Amino acid sequence: RIQILFEVAVMVMTWFRLTSCIVILSSCQGSLLNPAGSTMSSTFSGTTRVENALDGNLSTVCHSNNHDQNWLEVPFRETSCPSEIVVINGKANYYGYWMDNSTISIKRQTSDSEIVCGVIKYVGYSTLEERTYRFREGCKGGCGDTLRIVTKPGPNYIVISEIYVYVTTKKGNEIVCGVIKYV
Repeated sequence: RIQILFEVAVMVMTWFRLTSCIVILSSCQGSLLNPAGSTMSSTFSGTTRVENALDGNLSTVCHSNNHDQNWLEVPFRETSCPSEIVVINGKANYYGYWMDNSTISIKRQTSDSEIVCGVIKYVGYSTLEERTYRFREGCKGGCGDTLRIVTKPGPNYIVISEIYVYVTTKKGNEIVCGVIKYV
């Protein structure tokens, strides 16, 4: 598929007499899902509201109060089957261990069923790489209308900088794995 994508890019460049183009491969990650909002069990302060987890800005944080099994929900605009879920935990040196063992799942509001996608495992919080949790298989093929994150039992905080949910784009039987951009 990668070879075909490059061949198509060369054909398009020749056809339109373009001098350069960039082929962006997303390794079939899919397209970023546009959520329908978000809610959280509590908010620590006015500057750490739940919307910060979806604003695309790594310098803002969504932060809950210290409660037993805090939760955060991100409803989708329609039933979706995530191909990858990325959660970026707080800022550097910002108590990333609070999210350790938090469960990420996809929920169906109509049937109240839930599919567990994975569990956040704390490895450190100094670098962006240490604070980024990727669930590359999404929810193991599960579909739903709400992403749900719940902290482990006992008093804990939700501390998240960003949440990204990707869905794979299909055209017929083909999966779209890249985008061509012209410069």
